[in-house]
Amino acid sequence: MSSFTTSTSADSSQHSSKLLRFTDGCTLFRLRIVVCLLSRRTLLIRNIRVSSSDPGLRDYEVSFLRIIDAITNGTVIEINDTGTQVCIKPGIITLNQYTDLQEQLIALDCHPSRSLGW
Repeated sequence: MSSFTTSTSADSSQHSSKLLRFTDGCTLFRLRIVVCLLSRRTLLIRNIRVSSSDPGLRDYEVSFLRIIDAITNGTVIEINDTGTQVCIKPGIITLNQYTDLQEQLIALDCHPSRSLGW
């Protein structure tokens, strides 16, 4: 069962000022990030594999965050030292800075353990 709370700042008139806070770790990791970007709401995910012998984000999850950072403008991604907490302040989705004059996309690295469609 997901643990979910929403808190707002003093100015609740802006929809993007709401914080999506999850404390159940990496459950639905990619989906939560995509919803964060589309809704332009800050996302906080805590307790990522805290009870594991290897706590924190996996390499493929960090690779996914790098891709998100590459295709957006102004997104701030903060990961704590142990990798058990991620805070994402979404920017605007844009690919314009990653195209050359002939409109060919520059290749982005995807971690070999998971495909982009994972």
